[in-house]
Amino acid sequence: MAIPIAVAAGALAASQAFISGELAKATDSFWAGLISNIGAFLAVLFFLFSKTFRQTLTTFFQKLQNKEIPIWMLFGGAFGAIYVATSAYAVASLGAGLFTIGVVASANFTSLIMDRFGFGSLQRYRINIIRLFSALLAIIAVAVAVYNPDEKLLLFPLFIVALAGIAQILQLAFNSKLATITSTKIATFINFPVSILVGTIFLISFIILNNSIPDFPRTWWLYSGGLLGASFVLIAAWLVRILGVLVFTLATISGQLVSALFLDYLFLGIDLGWQIFSGAFLVLLAAYFARGVR
Repeated sequence: MAIPIAVAAGALAASQAFISGELAKATDSFWAGLISNIGAFLAVLFFLFSKTFRQTLTTFFQKLQNKEIPIWMLFGGAFGAIYVATSAYAVASLGAGLFTIGVVASANFTSLIMDRFGFGSLQRYRINIIRLFSALLAIIAVAVAVYNPDEKLLLFPLFIVALAGIAQILQLAFNSKLATITSTKIATFINFPVSILVGTIFLISFIILNNSIPDFPRTWWLYSGGLLGASFVLIAAWLVRILGVLVFTLATISGQLVSALFLDYLFLGIDLGWQIFSGAFLVLLAAYFARGVR
């Protein structure tokens, strides 16, 4: 069931990116990113109702204070803040479809490197022909799915998308690494205060440079991205250890791809063609190829 759950997680990631992108159009990507992270943190605060979780959290802070857990293991949230802010900007500029292909391209090869050193997963995965082919096949699959010869490519937003893909994989790897020595819930819970801190620094810098505060929309669902983000981070912290970074990424791509393009169809009027379903099939095939390779 690990791969189907990862596919569902991809749908959550695409939905969060789309919602943050819509919120960014009304405010700014830094505001959208911070609001998303605050919403996610409010969602994971429900963990505190568990006495076991509170005890585990207390133990975690004691180990952190005693330097039994190095501070760099908390950096997953920082990369999460970068991912949310960059994805909000990129989706608002390019749409969810082109955003997905850029993220896939950068995320796949970052995943190969993370798996090579066993960072985030329970074992190392060597870079061989099958895993490299799987990463390339996934990129081709997404390119097929979102191909539109009439669409102009904007270089700066695509660069931002590549940065988002790298940040997403580093967030997954760092949170999974933390989860291996604590728990999935602890890694998820810690992710969002760190994200909020980094996001606030970004936002303050933006306000100082632009000297403006936007009007906030009243559409309620624009503020639901945080809940989806919290769900994705929780699932990722659990599954990356089992599947490895690359296979988890490949599995999420299929759900991310279909959901992103379906959202583009509903809200932006982009037609769904044979390319989408062909791309989704190819990306699942890539996950299958990479699944059993160590």
